[in-house]
Amino acid sequence: MEWIIVIILLLFNGIFSCMEMAFASSNVPLLRDMASKGNAAAKIFINLRTRPERTLAVIQVGITLVGILSAAVGGAEVEETILPFLQKFLNVSGTTAEILGIALFAIPFTFITVTIGELVPKAIAIRYPEEISLASSYLLTLMTRIAMPVVHILEQSTVRLLSLLGIRPTILSEEGVSELSLKSLHPVHRDYILNLFALRFKKASEVMLPFSKVVTVRSSMCKEEILKIIIACGHTRLPVISDEAEPQIVGILHTKEFVAMMDTKTEFSLTSL
Repeated sequence: MEWIIVIILLLFNGIFSCMEMAFASSNVPLLRDMASKGNAAAKIFINLRTRPERTLAVIQVGITLVGILSAAVGGAEVEETILPFLQKFLNVSGTTAEILGIALFAIPFTFITVTIGELVPKAIAIRYPEEISLASSYLLTLMTRIAMPVVHILEQSTVRLLSLLGIRPTILSEEGVSELSLKSLHPVHRDYILNLFALRFKKASEVMLPFSKVVTVRSSMCKEEILKIIIACGHTRLPVISDEAEPQIVGILHTKEFVAMMDTKTEFSLTSL
């Protein structure tokens, strides 16, 4: 019976580890966008994310509690079953049997705990952070409400201890840190970063153009025709297509090199560019 309890506790340890990693590595802007579109689980997650240190503390309390309980139950089972077996069949003293029993329990227990309770769940969470965060948001909310008194005591104890050490605790939310970091950047660099974040959530189909709408130049065009196209579109690179009925892309024209070539008296050759 005790071994079944240990296995159940190890599974809970794995669930908590999975939730912890998913909570820390989830794409917050994506989930915030889902929340704005009415996703209830995403709204709960964003609410939990406003105080990430508190939510992570709740998960850590769960992991610690499960670890203590599994070790206690496993130790009791060792004392009841393994120690008498070692004393009887190996004919060793009680102290020796106790040391051997602890080793026989601790080594496989540590391996299983690290594998099932930590590595595998966290590997899964890294691959599917948003899905796991959405699925666990309700459970995290329930855990937060249940463990709030314990977490509050831990927070206050931490603040008091830091005060005794002469350290002033400063807590910034993730949004606050991000806002301060962006404000310290040059406006051009800030716009560049914000545009990158905006591009991250666009699908390829949203930014792709049909080939018929792509500005191109034909390999048979003269330099005056090409120059008109460059001035009209303003692009820095243009695809060069063949003159066939179904044209194929034969190269890319760098407009800067083309304009530089126009200032020289060298013979025009599109293939050289």
